[in-house]
Amino acid sequence: MKVYTLLVENARKKKQSEHEERKFLTLIQLVFFYKIWFVSRNSSLQALVLSVRQFGEDNRIVKFLSKEKGIFDAVLYGGPKSKLRAYVSPYHFGNLWIYTDETKHSIKITDFEVIKYHPEIRENLFKTWCASFCAELLIKTDATGEYEKIWTLAN
Repeated sequence: MKVYTLLVENARKKKQSEHEERKFLTLIQLVFFYKIWFVSRNSSLQALVLSVRQFGEDNRIVKFLSKEKGIFDAVLYGGPKSKLRAYVSPYHFGNLWIYTDETKHSIKITDFEVIKYHPEIRENLFKTWCASFCAELLIKTDATGEYEKIWTLAN
């Protein structure tokens, strides 16, 4: 907002005509509206997939652990043949791109790039049980609010 007020003051100091000043101020307002409204809704972060469950016919609700946001839910849209659906699997770690809709209070997964996956967890039933127990423990206790320590431990 400081930048906005500085631009408005500079426009007034230049002694522009009233029409040019109004046009300039409208342009500034559009730029700031775009920056606040659209840019802040998209974000990227590193996250670990804790659990995946069905939502409707083809969609899924995914629970993530991240250093910045902690434990949160996001909706994954896509049918059974979706490439994104294959990437977002339990215990995968990677870069996550999300779209946050403040009016609907929802988070949508737009992309996921797998950095590290753990095939050994799926190959051994005992390891699957242990990983599942740890993920459920994190979810139920909300990682006791110490997300940075849990993040370091999980990676």
